[in-house]
Amino acid sequence: MAVLCEAISVVIRRDSIDAFYKGGWSAFQNDVPNKAMCTDEELVRVGFMSPDAVGAYIEKLEANGQPSKTRNCTRMSFMSGYQLIV
Repeated sequence: MAVLCEAISVVIRRDSIDAFYKGGWSAFQNDVPNKAMCTDEELVRVGFMSPDAVGAYIEKLEANGQPSKTRNCTRMSFMSGYQLIV
């Protein structure tokens, strides 16, 4: 399980896309808003340069059924984060 995370990344479990995303993997791929997606078949990473673009994409994920949070975090299927340069 490894995907390259640069800039601002949204990382999603691949099995959760099949389970929750409306239209499954095919629809998910069509909905990726840029060409910065990579996958190792277990994780999927979509990269962004703008925090606003990440926020809009997360809203789209949630609107299409991807669970982002629950009280006990058992259904959380993705996360986002910034690349740190030291």
